[in-house]
Amino acid sequence: NSRPALTFLSCLARQHATYMVYGAVDIQPCQPGKNGCPKDGWKVYNMAAVLDDNGALIQKYWKEHIVLDTAGVFNTPAAPQVRTFNTSFGVRFGLFICFDIMWHHPTIDLVEMGVQHIAFPTSWVNLPPMITSLQVQQGFSATHNLNLLAANDAAAPGTSGSGLYSSGTVLASFFSTKLRGFDDQKLLIAKLPKHPQKRTTNSQLLPNGNSSSTASSIDTPKEVATSSSLSVTKPVTHPTNTMRAVAQKPTNKTAGHYCGAGKSSCEYFHPGPGKSGSLSVSLPERPGFTCHLQYNTTAGNGKQRFALAAVDIEVTFGQSWRMHMLSCGVQMCYDDLICILAVPGVPQMKLYDSLAVFSELKLSVSGGFNTTDDQFIMGFLATSGGHVLNSTAHQWTTKGDSAQMHVVGVSEPLMDASLLQRLWYSPPKKR
Repeated sequence: NSRPALTFLSCLARQHATYMVYGAVDIQPCQPGKNGCPKDGWKVYNMAAVLDDNGALIQKYWKEHIVLDTAGVFNTPAAPQVRTFNTSFGVRFGLFICFDIMWHHPTIDLVEMGVQHIAFPTSWVNLPPMITSLQVQQGFSATHNLNLLAANDAAAPGTSGSGLYSSGTVLASFFSTKLRGFDDQKLLIAKLPKHPQKRTTNSQLLPNGNSSSTASSIDTPKEVATSSSLSVTKPVTHPTNTMRAVAQKPTNKTAGHYCGAGKSSCEYFHPGPGKSGSLSVSLPERPGFTCHLQYNTTAGNGKQRFALAAVDIEVTFGQSWRMHMLSCGVQMCYDDLICILAVPGVPQMKLYDSLAVFSELKLSVSGGFNTTDDQFIMGFLATSGGHVLNSTAHQWTTKGDSAQMHVVGVSEPLMDASLLQRLWYSPPKKR
């Protein structure tokens, strides 16, 4: 009775004989001055907890990667927690929260353990056109061939996006650009397989760099591999001083080629009916990292700007975490500079409103991705309005430091198509 919310949820789980994962704040006593304990003698954790079908609390997880906590309210565990729970219907689930999905611990730890089902509570802050909730959820599910049950809380404007995925296949999803906070809620229901099937890769669809089932006028660049190899190994620890600070606009870039974030280089184009083309762009700061694009378009007003963007970016979150990424992508632009991530003051809805339809698109990276450890590469595809399509619409494959994506048969306007690699580094000292 001292925990009315927990009591209510426990009774609900037992009444409906269902497992429930819920988010809450967990407050634990500690000795002030020891092991990072605050002066008030309490540690505060962002927690995901699990109730079984009898209403019993069977597992809890403390979030490892705290972001957007400028007041320093939350603590992190002394070591990353790797948490699973078993169900009465014979499925073992892994558990992590929100931006944990972009780091090695505990996500890859669970993959290495063979966990094929993830319960993923989140309050994702969408950064269109590239880092939006559904793209990350689908990309993670497809890359690791697992089931992902993602529930976004929509607690604030811009945090929409939930979905049920199996090896990248979208079984149910919801996304809203109306920025209405709690009004953007929907119950998602779908049947998921106990044993997720391995996704089809480009090496199977494109044996010679061309689709065997679709006539194609686009040739794959010779330097791009078409076979699939994605490994999971222990991470390499990089010294903190090798991490890049968020870069200012490079002085060696010509006007119009800076994309508005990090170390970036763009080539712009304006899709329209019957237009096609080939573009390449490189990052001078990262020798060997070159993006290639070949495309055909069937719709567009010929005025909306798109960019082929090569990006080496580090996003900082207060004093806590820095997220370093490499990407090669095709993104819709908001203006002359903003083509990669939304920034304060930019109306997010404008970044979802695409008019360009690509009948076929091939995106590739010839060298430059890091292959020294298990820094996984994800393929993202989002259409106008921030929605995602089943993974059969966008196949991607990796080999060594190269990767490619093939998009064909999509009739909706495109917002983003990209290949993104998250770079692992040692975390900063914990609070």
